[in-house]
Amino acid sequence: MRVLLASLKALLIALSALIVTVLQLSYFTLFFWSDNKKIWFFPSLFHKTACKIVGIKVEFEGEDFGKIHKNKPLLYASNHTSYLDIVVIGSWVKGMFVAKSDIASWPIFGFLAKLQGTIFVERRPSAAKKQKEELENYVAKGSHLVIFPEGTTSLGTDVLPFKSSLFGAFMGENTDKDVYIQPISLTYTHMDGTPLDDERREIIAWYREDESMIPHLWRFLRHGKMKAKLTFSDPIKIENNADRKELAQISWQAVQMTNANSIKQSQS
Repeated sequence: MRVLLASLKALLIALSALIVTVLQLSYFTLFFWSDNKKIWFFPSLFHKTACKIVGIKVEFEGEDFGKIHKNKPLLYASNHTSYLDIVVIGSWVKGMFVAKSDIASWPIFGFLAKLQGTIFVERRPSAAKKQKEELENYVAKGSHLVIFPEGTTSLGTDVLPFKSSLFGAFMGENTDKDVYIQPISLTYTHMDGTPLDDERREIIAWYREDESMIPHLWRFLRHGKMKAKLTFSDPIKIENNADRKELAQISWQAVQMTNANSIKQSQS
């Protein structure tokens, strides 16, 4: 029964991805839709559909700064547990992801990431200057970007230290607008109505180097409904004399605290 359920979910996800791809490419072709503030529209529709297909119910806490201030440059800084994070966050947050270049090769998720206008960054030091300039240009346009400053995934019970490099792109001189950072925590709390322990959390978290994506996704699809909590902390306005390492630390503290609180509340 679980195998049949997983197969049905996989089929529906693939079908949804195909429909979204056709719709997105049709708009690109017919209307030359290159506005980076709207490029997320159809992928966002896919993310919402995918959450329903796999049975992820998302609970929200706090106020999404970007939903109210649509034209202010904004950097969402989130913890990172799994490829599922893109689906959950993408179903709510209207913005473009900044991701490692190897994500472009992920099955389904990588292709959808390209359609959503994901900005792929490389780890090569020689590419750092060019990538910083590219991100600064997005900031100058008032874009909303989503980053995972941990630089990798984890089990999700703790938040790894935030790397400060991407924060620097929001401190350039190419914009005269106020620029903000909003820390957000994504916490998976329940599966089949039961609070997650470490064993069940590994069904969601994809962080082990000895397990590739497809086997992990198949194992995940064989399970039932689950809950996740997306918490928006207070936005941080970037001042002219701000230090990127300090901004990374402040953002990490906010995400670490709200993630820990969400886990604690789910266990009570």
